[in-house]
Amino acid sequence: MEIAGHKTRVILTGDTAQHTPVARGDAFRILQKHAGLRVAEVTEIRRQEVEDYKKAIEAISKGDLRTGFRRLDSLGAFVEIADEVQRHRELAADYIALGRRGEFPLVVSPTHAESAKVTNAIREARREAGQFGAEKKFLQYQNLQWEEAERQLL
Repeated sequence: MEIAGHKTRVILTGDTAQHTPVARGDAFRILQKHAGLRVAEVTEIRRQEVEDYKKAIEAISKGDLRTGFRRLDSLGAFVEIADEVQRHRELAADYIALGRRGEFPLVVSPTHAESAKVTNAIREARREAGQFGAEKKFLQYQNLQWEEAERQLL
C-alpha cells in the first residue's frame, strides 16, 4: 500500500468471533468485509502450555463445547460459589495471594454491574492488606436524569 509516496504496512490484529465489538471499534471487521483486507489466521494454539488444558481449549475452538468443558472440569478449572458476597470475597483473596507471588491476574466479568462488585471487593481486600497508601475520598455527584417536575418535588 502506498500513502503519500511512502510504502506503508498496517497490521491489525484481533478475532472478530471472540467478542462482538462496539460500533465505533468495528474497523477490523469492516476492513475485512468491505475493503478486501487479507487476513492471516493463527491455526495452532500456543498460549496454553499444559497439554490437557491445550486439548480442552482446542476442542472449544473447534466448536466442541461439551468435550472442552468436560476437559476443563476434569482439570478443576471451574469453581462454583453460589453466594455472591462469598464469591467476590474469595476472588479478591485469590487476587491478593497471586499478587504476593508476583502474578497479577486479569479479572473478567460478564457485565458492568458484576465488574463493579468484583472491583470493589478487590479494592477492599487490597485496602485491608495495606496495599494502598494514604487515601482521600472525594464527593462525586451523579446526574439522576430527573425531569423538571421531579426536581420540583424536592
